[in-house]
Amino acid sequence: KPGVWLAPFACDKSSKLAQDHPDWIIRNDHGRYANSANCGKFFYGLDATNPGVRKYVYDTIRRAVDEWGFDVLKLDFLYASCLEGNGKYDQTMSRAEAMYLGLRTIRAAAGNDTFIIGCGCPIGSAIPFVDGMRVSCDTGPTFLPEFPLPYWDNGTLPALRGMLRNTMSRSPFGHRWWHNDPDCILLGESTKLTDVEVVSAASIVAMTG
Repeated sequence: KPGVWLAPFACDKSSKLAQDHPDWIIRNDHGRYANSANCGKFFYGLDATNPGVRKYVYDTIRRAVDEWGFDVLKLDFLYASCLEGNGKYDQTMSRAEAMYLGLRTIRAAAGNDTFIIGCGCPIGSAIPFVDGMRVSCDTGPTFLPEFPLPYWDNGTLPALRGMLRNTMSRSPFGHRWWHNDPDCILLGESTKLTDVEVVSAASIVAMTG
């Protein structure tokens, strides 16, 4: 089935959306736009407690399903809807409540027949709403993160070791809560992976089911 990648709660700092709706963007406790903390790129998070944001996300998802005809949605950087900071529309809501609102909006827009793959999403919040779930950090062309990435953060940054460990430790979720998404296998001369590391990746991905 055809699928499309979207990041419904992420907003590029130079985008038209950021210029037109600065009030939709989560601010940190110092009043500045909150950093999504994504590796290598600064972008904003759209506040899921804001009704305007939820309508925008609902309309975007409906367009992808109804007008563009996609049956599969991979929705990335979902954590951006609940970044830390007190600069949000509804101060009475916790970050968990904001995440729940965002995911509920997505599922309502997509309908029950659309296969939703969550990515960059707090695991517990997603259980009632997604059909598949990314259970690891990004894989990468090296076993451990390499410069300019900090080599000591080998659990969350793009690299094969973190992907394998995350996938194995979260394998019990598969076929219970959702279909596990262990990320892809990288091959070819563009990587620095050894044959043993590639075989390890293929084996773990295969066992994920």
